[in-house]
Amino acid sequence: MSRLSPLAPEEAKAVERLESRQRSWRRGAYIQRENDQAEELVILSEGWVIAATLMNDGSRQIVQVHLPGELMGSANLMVPRVPMSLCAITEVTAAMIDRGAMARLLADHPRLASHLLAMAELERLTLADRIASLGRGSGRARLAAFLLDLLNRLRRLDPSVTDQFSMRLTQEQIGDATGLTAVHVNRMMRALVEEGSITRDGSMVTVLDEPKLMRLAHYVERETIDTSWIPEHA
Repeated sequence: MSRLSPLAPEEAKAVERLESRQRSWRRGAYIQRENDQAEELVILSEGWVIAATLMNDGSRQIVQVHLPGELMGSANLMVPRVPMSLCAITEVTAAMIDRGAMARLLADHPRLASHLLAMAELERLTLADRIASLGRGSGRARLAAFLLDLLNRLRRLDPSVTDQFSMRLTQEQIGDATGLTAVHVNRMMRALVEEGSITRDGSMVTVLDEPKLMRLAHYVERETIDTSWIPEHA
């Protein structure tokens, strides 16, 4: 939130109190399951989480990869059943927030609603870019867009991240996020390495030629955003 617009001290304290009910999950555990009763939102503190939906044929579509600091399950405010499963792909710590706590936060600090709206719109734009990539991009383009999205979001979380990050997803999970098979993901990864766009060393991925990847992926950087409309604190 503070990256969008600085929070007043009382707003920051209110958000910190909201995150006080922390829980931990092991890798592979479900934080929420699709079609469960929608009662809580989740703020991810540590680890990576996938938001996914199951298809009728048993296959899985990963809709989003959540990183530390992100709000998960915000749709649970509006629907009676959880629309997507949240599954830990690393050791995870997160704060559980019931609807009543969120309602009280916004009643006491209404300016924070504009921050939540901005965050939701940024996520919507990211997902719209993903849909365009999945619908029209080649396998290499889809993978390039996916890697760039992770890299840039990790940069926003940690200024020390430059061109390298640890890939926490398996090739199967990457495939579930990009609409590719695990075999195709492996092939496309090798192609990006061979053409000099990236290198891989175990789980570490290093982007060597970011402009080239951006051209391949038709990637739109959403870092420049206008927050002048967010009300100033009184």
